Amino acid sequence: MKSTRLVFAVLSVQAAVACAPAIDEVEAVDLRADDPGPFDPSLGFQIEGPEFRLEAGEEKMLCWVPDFIRDSDLRIAKFVGLQGDVGHHVVAMRSQRPREPGSSFDCTNIAQMAELAPLVLPDPAPGVSFLPDGFFIKLAQSDSIVIQSHYVNYTTTPIVVRDFARFFVADANADLVEASYLIVNRASFRIEPGSHSVTTACNVDQDTNILATLGHMHEHGRSFRFERLAPTPETLYTVDAWTTDMRDEPPVSTFAPATPLALQAGDQLQVTCDYNNATDHSLSFPEEMCTSVSAYFPARGDGLILCEQ
Repeated sequence: MKSTRLVFAVLSVQAAVACAPAIDEVEAVDLRADDPGPFDPSLGFQIEGPEFRLEAGEEKMLCWVPDFIRDSDLRIAKFVGLQGDVGHHVVAMRSQRPREPGSSFDCTNIAQMAELAPLVLPDPAPGVSFLPDGFFIKLAQSDSIVIQSHYVNYTTTPIVVRDFARFFVADANADLVEASYLIVNRASFRIEPGSHSVTTACNVDQDTNILATLGHMHEHGRSFRFERLAPTPETLYTVDAWTTDMRDEPPVSTFAPATPLALQAGDQLQVTCDYNNATDHSLSFPEEMCTSVSAYFPARGDGLILCEQ
């Protein structure tokens, strides 16, 4: 993914004169991801997304449903999303209800994401993997896949985008360990101008081994903390000075499978995001976010552990 920063264009009142072209008549700049070409089927499968148009200064999360049929469960060892400039992320989601293959929809706000949950995430940074060798994420035959493409058009012109998603499939007969994700997320918040903090609590309900963990905020973030409050206070992950480029490539803490970060049933966790809102308006999702994402093993029956407020 390319590092992006949201910039608001200041438009002159002259832009509203009658001779100005309508929004949908302005030619869009082509920022589609380069076509990577055929994908070796022995490695997995590749899905090409539809084209979307975003206006100048527009931020959207766009969801699209692959027309992909599978006759069995699959073990996903790695997921890669391919985007053009101003792309923020591509992730594979699981829909709680069936979706029409080939369809697409806006999934920018919390209400639109209520029926979606993370399925497979890309590697968090170059050279850093959520899933080391020997681990996989289960893609069930019954899962309804939705690919989410997040774009921030910080340019002053409309753009057209198109993404690709690659799923690397592990050997079905190999001796591998199923992993999944533990996500602590603050979905509903409002950050007024000035300095403020947002916290999210989570109680661990079973022993959990962490392979990797990271924090996620956007460009208004100042610092991030992921802590165990009880039974023994401990800082699990911290970024004391959050910078703009961490929006797309945050620091990641990884742990060897033989010595994972061990959470115990009954542990009380808390994520704290500190912000400096230098704008003249309040911030909410998705302009800002406050999330910790961890890969854990062994995956429990329902896979994803989501603590959300």
